[in-house]
Parts: sequence; C-alpha cells; structure tokens
Amino acid sequence: RIKRRLRNAVAEAATGQEKLDMDMVIVGRRDILAADYAVLIADISRALRVVSKPKTRSVQDVSNKPASCQ
Repeated sequence: RIKRRLRNAVAEAATGQEKLDMDMVIVGRRDILAADYAVLIADISRALRVVSKPKTRSVQDVSNKPASCQ
C-alpha cells in the first residue's frame, strides 16, 4: 500500500513540471499510510523543486577566477 500511495502521489506532484533527467529514490515509511494525502503531495512537490533546482556558483568559485574574468 505504501508503494502504491507514493507512486500516485509522485505522479500528481510531478504534473506540470518539466521532465527531470535524473533518478530519485524515495524511501517509503509506514507513516506515509497515515499522512494526509494533500500534505504528502505538497511535500513531494516541494522536494522535486529543490532537487531539480540548478546549482548556483559558490563564493569560492567566484573568488578563484582571475580579475580579468570578473
């Protein structure tokens, strides 16, 4: 039941998002069975946005560039 519930929630949460070229692992715990379905979808949707967000350059990357490139 956990697997089916997660599969459906991920399908709903990913609706409207661009296709992600990555593999994800979601660990289903027993608490998922008691969780409110709308909250589960919102949590998965938020997690998808976080993991699909492009990386930003760190301060170290910027400070290591020569002055002519800045």
